[in-house]
Parts: sequence; structure tokens; C-alpha cells
Amino acid sequence: MTRLIPAGAIAIALAAPALADETHLPTPVHDIIVTNYIPAIQVSVTNVSQSPWAEERELRVTSADPQIAIDGQVWCEHALGTQAYAVRARAYLANAVLQSSEVFVLAASGASAPQNFSGTHALENFELQIDYDIPRSWDSGATLTFNPVRVVEERLESFVGNGAGTPADFLRTDDVFETSITLSVAGWCRWSEFEPNKEYGGLRKIEIPVHIFYRRDPDARDRVTAMDTPGTVAAAEPSRARPQVSTRDGSARPPASDTRPARARPVRARPE
Repeated sequence: MTRLIPAGAIAIALAAPALADETHLPTPVHDIIVTNYIPAIQVSVTNVSQSPWAEERELRVTSADPQIAIDGQVWCEHALGTQAYAVRARAYLANAVLQSSEVFVLAASGASAPQNFSGTHALENFELQIDYDIPRSWDSGATLTFNPVRVVEERLESFVGNGAGTPADFLRTDDVFETSITLSVAGWCRWSEFEPNKEYGGLRKIEIPVHIFYRRDPDARDRVTAMDTPGTVAAAEPSRARPQVSTRDGSARPPASDTRPARARPVRARPE
């Protein structure tokens, strides 16, 4: 059974993020195995604002929603004098927790359909797919779900706060930010004789890398605020003749993997 995590457990889940590979396997779940390599999720973020002013930026995810395929096995064990059999598997893009053999999901960003088994085999193969519906924007409100735009906004805030430059300096430069999102794969087993109608869930959690490519806005500017004085003339609004950018299709791909963003290049010392 899967449930949204109760409010009292949210603090626990946030305080204890998933390890690179973490398992919770109560009897009779012997193992949950992920057999395929899951590549990094790649996301593009672009400033689609019609205004050149950095303070009026409108960051959006402009790459297609990724699909994540998960292949593996649910393996149930023999114990207490009876055999256990695999009954179901499901995957979540979320930091899930296991309590009393039930799976509680914290702010799922996506989930596969459950794959049901016949309940007559101790070892079953699963093939699951998550269609990850990425949040397109961020309204600066608190959220527990993973949001690429929020990541870029936080990096911009850190960039300015550390004195590295202005918001426009940040927006005018290609960059890539690396983070991760938790994949939780759950499997359920059921005894053949002992408590035959009760299912026991197990979890395997894996951190999937995420590469967020920020596509530079070459004409981003910082608005200069001047004191009002007699005879001053307000500066004209710069031209911003740019087409509308689609924020939900495959037309805006991340840069090629061998293209290093400007801020990612090492600074080399000049020879004496």
C-alpha cells in the first residue's frame, strides 16, 4: 500500500535524505534490485521574459519532460516455515519511507503505474516507467517537490550574495548546475500460508543525478535607479525583439555534453 507521508514524518524524511543506495527490506522481502543503468536527467532553463531587465526575468523549463525507465526484480524469501511470493512493484520520484511495512511518499514528483504479479513466484521481474512532469516555473513559494527553476533562482541569489556579480551578469552566462533527485522503488511480498492476506513492502532508494543547463540571456541588463533631478530624462526601454519561447516541447534541448559553460571553465594563472 502507498500513502502520502503524514505531516509528522515530513521532518524526519527531510532531516535524513536518502543515501546513494539505501534499502529497507523487512521480512519477507529479500531484495529489490534495479538492474538497468539510469542516466542523468537533463533539463534546460531559459529566461523567456519579454523584458531585458534582470529583475523582470521569467525563468522557465524549456526542455521536454523526461521518461525514466526502471528495470529490476522483486525477490521474496522463505522464512517462518513458509514461502513468500512477489505481488507488486512501483517506482516513485520521491523520498519515500517505510513504516510498518507501508510505503509513505513525500511529495512525489512522479510515479509509475503499479505492476502486479501473479503472486505465485518468489522472484519477479519488473519494467516500470515514470513520465516526469517537470514543474515549468516557480512562484517563489515553499514547496517540497523538486523544481529546476527554484535551483537556478537559488544559485543566482548565491552568486549575487557572494559578490560574484549582478543578476544580469549571472543571466548573461551559460552554466550547468548539478544536483540529484531520489528514486524510490518499492516491492511487495505476501506469505503463502502465514498471514496470507497481508502484504509486506520493501524499498530501495537511489539518487539520480540531474544536470540543469541554464541557457544564457545575452541582452539581460540591470536596471539603474537614478535620483530624480531637474532636467533628467528617463532612459529609453531597450529593444527586446525576441520570439515567444515554447516551454513544453522538445525544441529547446540542453547544450551538448562536451560544451562547458563559461563559469565552469577553470581559471588559469598567467605565467610570470
